[in-house]
Amino acid sequence: MRILITLLFSVCLLAGYGQTIKSPDGNLSLTFTLLDEGIPAYDLTYKQKSVIKTSKLGLETQNVPSFVKGFTVTK
Repeated sequence: MRILITLLFSVCLLAGYGQTIKSPDGNLSLTFTLLDEGIPAYDLTYKQKSVIKTSKLGLETQNVPSFVKGFTVTK
């Protein structure tokens, strides 16, 4: 599970303001976006029907700044 979260979070950082990844057959579509205040989010569709509606990504941590908002795209 940690690997999946890390992968999703990493792809989101590289995704820009609206990057979509599709399965080889085109049925699954995973879209990453940055919402207001730089909050990373994703949604998942299957055959153009929503499976996971727009959901925020991030990590709340103790004793260090959280990884919830303030992300930007530099290139």
